[in-house]
Amino acid sequence: MLIFGGAPASTSHLVENAKGAHFMDIVKEAQSNGAGKLILRNSEIHFNLCCLPYVMPVEIQGAVTFVLPRMPKSGEHILLADAHRAGFIFISAGPPGMFDTKVVWRDEDSVAILVVSRVTDYSRLLDSPEGWFLDDLRDVGAYPGLIQRLDAAQSMVQLYNVIENSVALRPARLMNPLRVFAMFSRTDDMAGTDTIFGDDLTLYSANAGFDISAGNASFGVSVRAGDFSNSGLEEFDGIFYGFDIRGRMDYRIFYAAANAGVLFANFQTGPVHDGLGGMTFDPRGTAYHGTAELGAKAFVRGGFHITPFVRAHGFSSRVLYDSFSEITFAGGGRMGYREVNMGIETEYGAYGLAYHSGGGEFGIRADINSPRDGFGVGLNAAVMDMDLGRFYKLGASIRIDF
Repeated sequence: MLIFGGAPASTSHLVENAKGAHFMDIVKEAQSNGAGKLILRNSEIHFNLCCLPYVMPVEIQGAVTFVLPRMPKSGEHILLADAHRAGFIFISAGPPGMFDTKVVWRDEDSVAILVVSRVTDYSRLLDSPEGWFLDDLRDVGAYPGLIQRLDAAQSMVQLYNVIENSVALRPARLMNPLRVFAMFSRTDDMAGTDTIFGDDLTLYSANAGFDISAGNASFGVSVRAGDFSNSGLEEFDGIFYGFDIRGRMDYRIFYAAANAGVLFANFQTGPVHDGLGGMTFDPRGTAYHGTAELGAKAFVRGGFHITPFVRAHGFSSRVLYDSFSEITFAGGGRMGYREVNMGIETEYGAYGLAYHSGGGEFGIRADINSPRDGFGVGLNAAVMDMDLGRFYKLGASIRIDF
């Protein structure tokens, strides 16, 4: 019920027991009646912080609730200037959750201020084992960058985006360095080394293996080992080792190739969520990966060749209770030039491919082989864009034929 009073400027405009009225509509009504003061008593008023805080003197009596269309960001916001209190202001801004609100009065200058603060008690906010874990992280001072990022989130969507990208809360993300490693195009040399870097990641690896040929088919196996460090939101290091098998079949201008492998990782980390609300340290992880490729030498002239191809790549990993799997399809091509001079074979090549999910890879390679001596060396470099960022690879290899 609305009760309006008085027309002279010395009188007041009273709003009592109102529900659903809009503040600026009330102000316009009061001003049109020539009132010099607005009194809000025991009412629920729709209020927009975009309103000018000073429109006319306002007195709060009893319990008055301001209903906001949305929760404002953390900080202080002036509700009313030239305001007087003989009651209380309450704030309603959607379902309770990420924010606490209170109204502070500065009586010396008659200002009512809305103070919005982010809830950083995650056991209360998330009501889950993850919330207990985050509160424990804060208590022990671990991962301050993660805690700051979580505390800065202004919506549950932003908050869960941080959680989903955290290795402490999503342990399978500890395998991201090996996901990058497995995604890069492989070389089938007998032995070699690779360095991968970019987007907070540094990884070193070495491999050794052998191949057996039988007619138009070849088969090989390699063992791989290395270490890595990640200096992102949560720093961690690790070592890895594993093996893969590969095969290739050529038929006229066409070929089919595939490889599959397994990688094991031992991590050195800070606290990691154990899935039950507690902490664990230095977990282990396992990853399986495989690639299948079909291509054709569509153009061959002299020593020059162009080979388009399509590829499918799969990766699956698990750390503790958390797992991750993906399949990526790609299409691209290679081109190269090969020449022989005094029994020495030299080949230069480049390749590029685009992923169906966005991003891609581009690389170059140079090889020198001496078939007479059964020995060859190679250098390669590549850059890859994927959802985890941009990464670079530098590699060197040797090949010995028995």
